[in-house]
Amino acid sequence: MNLSQNITTTSFKELISYRPARLHTGSCWYISFHAFDPQSGLLKIKRIKINYIERAAERRKYANELMKRINNNLAQGWNPFLESEANRSYRKLTEAMDHFLTVSQKRLRGGDIRQETWNEYSSKMKNLQGYLEDQKCLDMYVYKFDKNIANRFLEYIYVGRDRTSQTRDNYLRFLRVFSTFLVDHEYLKVAPTEGLKVIGRSKTKGKNRTVITPVDRERLRVFLEKENKDYLIACMIEYYCFIRPKEMSYIQVSHINLEKSTIYIPGITAKNHKNAIVTIPTPLKRYLVELNYNQYPPNYYIFSVGFKPGLTRRSEKQFRDYWLKVRDKLNFPEEYKFYSLKDTGITDLIGQLGDPRIVRDQARHHSIAITDIYTPHDIMKANPLISQNEAEF
Repeated sequence: MNLSQNITTTSFKELISYRPARLHTGSCWYISFHAFDPQSGLLKIKRIKINYIERAAERRKYANELMKRINNNLAQGWNPFLESEANRSYRKLTEAMDHFLTVSQKRLRGGDIRQETWNEYSSKMKNLQGYLEDQKCLDMYVYKFDKNIANRFLEYIYVGRDRTSQTRDNYLRFLRVFSTFLVDHEYLKVAPTEGLKVIGRSKTKGKNRTVITPVDRERLRVFLEKENKDYLIACMIEYYCFIRPKEMSYIQVSHINLEKSTIYIPGITAKNHKNAIVTIPTPLKRYLVELNYNQYPPNYYIFSVGFKPGLTRRSEKQFRDYWLKVRDKLNFPEEYKFYSLKDTGITDLIGQLGDPRIVRDQARHHSIAITDIYTPHDIMKANPLISQNEAEF
């Protein structure tokens, strides 16, 4: 064939730029269609296998919907060889969501992600599904899940549900994880969250909580002495020992050694996955002795039902939930969080000892720089050794 014949043939094939999609059944069910490939100058076949759908009736229904969509797109000029799509872009979004949760659950069982991470994924995925269902687009194909939809969902969380910018940004973080999954598993070529930015506070700004004043801390102690001494113990552990709420929820009687004045934090429950020992100061020890913590069975969790020792482990959420009730009763400002007790304890201990290294070890921070984050600079005092330096410039 000479050059002019090839151009004529190519132009003719380009004129007939596609052949409609049709279903093939048998041992392997698949949809095929032809589209013009400009690189080769030929009509080339594309196949989409649908054997993964178990029931034949559902398979046929899915095939009919997909063929309709493909044929409509082909008629409007769509070309799969020009617009390279991911292998699984024709799958339903709900299938991709289920796949993500299945893989995440496997990672949870393998210890690759924490329980609270899984809880966050499943909760936020449920809210995403609910939003898409309300928008009548939950049944869409994965390729339609784009930046526009992701952005509208975030706006729904932030404005429609009147949540904080931090909550909105937390949802963006989740969507980024899900989007990366879609790209890694060949559902999409481009992450739907690409270009979306956080809108909350910068990491360089202070935390949205503040230290608790000595006066308010005394009010808290007097109130809990009367209302709930067991929860007072939780507050004192947070203040004196800087143990994270989740780690606190796993503390058992056997982890407390009153003779040595220590609490053992197993690596399996610690955020940094390292075994550690923290010191029990005298005021906290007096309360632990008074409430007879060493008289309970060693396998009891010290903060079980009602914050009393028991066999049942309760979620760390109970510390924050009860704190909100206490905060309302005492008319504390919103900036007083349960975790403010840790900030306050670190700040006070640095002021008392003057050595952030000791505080770093008690807080189990990997560097003094991390300890410094928890210390509000506006109330730190000048170092007297430096202020007395009279060396001439």
